Amino acid sequence: MKNNIDQLLELLLKAGQILLESGAETYRAETTVAHMYSSLGNGKIDVFALATTITVSIYQDGRHYSFTKRIRKRDIDLNKIEQVNAVSRQISRLELDVSTAMDMLNKIDSKTSQKKPSVIYASGVAAGMFAVLMGGGILDFFMAGLCCSIALFTSTFIKETMVHSFIVRFSGGFLPAFLSTIVHHFTLAGNVEVIALGAMLPLFPGIAMVNAIRDTINGDLVSGVARVAEALISALSLALGALIGFSVGVFL
Repeated sequence: MKNNIDQLLELLLKAGQILLESGAETYRAETTVAHMYSSLGNGKIDVFALATTITVSIYQDGRHYSFTKRIRKRDIDLNKIEQVNAVSRQISRLELDVSTAMDMLNKIDSKTSQKKPSVIYASGVAAGMFAVLMGGGILDFFMAGLCCSIALFTSTFIKETMVHSFIVRFSGGFLPAFLSTIVHHFTLAGNVEVIALGAMLPLFPGIAMVNAIRDTINGDLVSGVARVAEALISALSLALGALIGFSVGVFL
């Protein structure tokens, strides 16, 4: 029985960990873990999730079992969230046992979240459209798309080599501002502000801010405030990078 509980706890914590690391709301992580246990266990469960940790406590056969896992990295990966939800639904339909479900979650967790070329291309197109919406022309469209794509590609490389997310966000603000200033300096064409803003808009932490608001409305005040602070720091990192990018570009 102890081994079964240990395996079950490991499965539940792994599911919650992947969800929180992929940018899911805390209530989604708690609900998913509870639903998985309702199909696999026969006792009571209590799940407490924050942006930086998740704790699962089980009361079964007159004994308490509890374990906590630290969440050290956070990103936005909606694909992983959907895959974990799919595993949860299969468990609810009694189509998976603990061992098989654990293997599936390990495969999901092992997948890298690097930006695919299609994602970089789509973000570039979105950046170009943002530039057009702000009054830019055809040159601004292409320059904003190019700057955004370069920033995303560079951010992906930095994320693999550095730990601090501040540097990743900083580069996302610095590169569009610097590149748009340099291009305008040598060609005297294009609107610097429109290009830079259009290129940075796809990089802003919009999903993170929405999740923060949803957590707060749902009553998860600690997670909500923490996510708001994280989103604001990300936005400030972009702004600081843009400020220094403009300054360096003008100086050169």
